[in-house]
Amino acid sequence: MNHRWQSRWLNGALILLIGFTVLLGGCQASPATITTSADVVYQQRSPSRDGTGKFYMGREIAQAIGHERIEACGNT
Repeated sequence: MNHRWQSRWLNGALILLIGFTVLLGGCQASPATITTSADVVYQQRSPSRDGTGKFYMGREIAQAIGHERIEACGNT
């Protein structure tokens, strides 16, 4: 009788543990829901050859090129 009670208790505990693991695993924050301040998202550093020196989320914003500059470079 005692062995049967222990077996049921262990099975119930195992089911609860698996259930909580599944539930809590789905509650992790995804990168899309994390909020950041504007100071962290935008940065100002020395510019690279083709960059503006303004960085958004760690990547430098490139200089805008109009059609006049493209024609001057010889690219069509």
